[in-house]
Amino acid sequence: MNSILDIIKVLASFLVGAMTLSFLSFTQKTVVGYPHLILGYAIPALVGGLVSATLFILYRRTLLLTKNTTSALHGFSRTELTYSILAGSVTLCLFSAIQKAMAGYPMKLAGFTVPVLFGGLSGALIGMYLTRSRRLLIAQQEAGTFLQQEKERTDDIITSISDGLLVTDAEGRVELANPAAVELLGIPATGLTGKTLAEVLQQASAEDHSEFLKPNNIGHSAQIKLNTQDGSLRTVHARTAAVHNHQRCSGEIVLLLHDNTEEHRIDRMKSEFLSTATHNLKTPITAITGYSELLMSQNLLSSEEQQEFLTYIHDKAWQLNKLIDNLLDISRVESGREVRLEKSDVKAQRLMDEIKTFCDNQQTHCEFNYQFEHTESLLYIDLTKMVLVMENLISNAMKFSPGGGRISLTGNKTGNCYEIKIADEGIGMSDEECCQIFDRFYRADVSESAPHGFGLGLTLVKQLVEAHGGEVQVHSIPRQGTTVSFQLPIRNGVF
Repeated sequence: MNSILDIIKVLASFLVGAMTLSFLSFTQKTVVGYPHLILGYAIPALVGGLVSATLFILYRRTLLLTKNTTSALHGFSRTELTYSILAGSVTLCLFSAIQKAMAGYPMKLAGFTVPVLFGGLSGALIGMYLTRSRRLLIAQQEAGTFLQQEKERTDDIITSISDGLLVTDAEGRVELANPAAVELLGIPATGLTGKTLAEVLQQASAEDHSEFLKPNNIGHSAQIKLNTQDGSLRTVHARTAAVHNHQRCSGEIVLLLHDNTEEHRIDRMKSEFLSTATHNLKTPITAITGYSELLMSQNLLSSEEQQEFLTYIHDKAWQLNKLIDNLLDISRVESGREVRLEKSDVKAQRLMDEIKTFCDNQQTHCEFNYQFEHTESLLYIDLTKMVLVMENLISNAMKFSPGGGRISLTGNKTGNCYEIKIADEGIGMSDEECCQIFDRFYRADVSESAPHGFGLGLTLVKQLVEAHGGEVQVHSIPRQGTTVSFQLPIRNGVF
């Protein structure tokens, strides 16, 4: 319907233009004295109609582009105006000359009055609209390019967000999901689009989240357990928000998903650490307190009994001191400070002697096997710290070998390093546990029957070995045993 109406308007413009220029031509002929021949009105009618129709079309196009008729003529320079007037006048004068030649009219100067005036005015108007249309089209192209760049930038930002992001349309169906959401939910992007948030969470989680997604709870948050492909659970902090358009709610919803599994794991390990620490700290403190009170209250104790009690108090006090030293060293590394090392040249044999002494003093069902070679190698280490490393590793090997078995300790030169290995025949670990054993507070077995510990020993081992420029490797097979190895620098090559 609109196209037919537009055609009628164009034809009406053509007729108005044809009649206008024909009337002006009639007036000019009467003034100049030209005969009124039908052929003399052919070009005025045709040119007038075409000019009028063209002006109408340009006006409508400019109006659509700007939505403002006054701005259509804005920005038209004097030079452009002059060129447009001259072009229009010259063109219409050329057509007038052709018409006069065809009709046999004499070429009088007064006969070109109407072509000059009408042509100049028409040329000016056509030039203005053409210039404005060209500028508007350029502006539209630039705006389109800018909008495309902004859209790509927005897409890049959404893609780069590490948290999961889901956006629904006004009907509550997902229309956008960033890669983080796809990874967290374990559902392909094509499987998310078009689904409601309730359907998405129902597919990714075994819990019921209908209450969380109710309209009156928009803006609230909740902890969600998401299933993973390996059967484990992810803890996700979910929060919804309503999309507002001009301060009005559009009905669209944004769901943000933050994976805080690691934070929950650390919190759980800290809780376990506090529980274990309470037990491990209370035991020696209770013993120290009890034996010291016994020494103070009993005057008839034999010298052997007194010595036994004092030795027990001394051992428990040093046990507490060692734990505090471990905590201080770990705290120092976590705060960004280096572990304080007092390095010196130490022969490998001396370190091995310290290890043997420690092992000989242990009450265990395990059998120790030593295979130390190149013990004359000169190591540049902090002997106290490395003895602590070895004690932690040997203690772990004993704790996780409840049935006894052999613990092999080997040392050998490899290049410019001295490699030490501690291998046991204990319960072993899975690959996943091997990847986490150096984390603070981590304990592979947290059951009631598990060996007591703080989950800090191996963390300290890793930090001390790396402070010496070495690296710790762990290889373990469940129910077959674990091997821990590390390297220490040899001073100036081999000695």
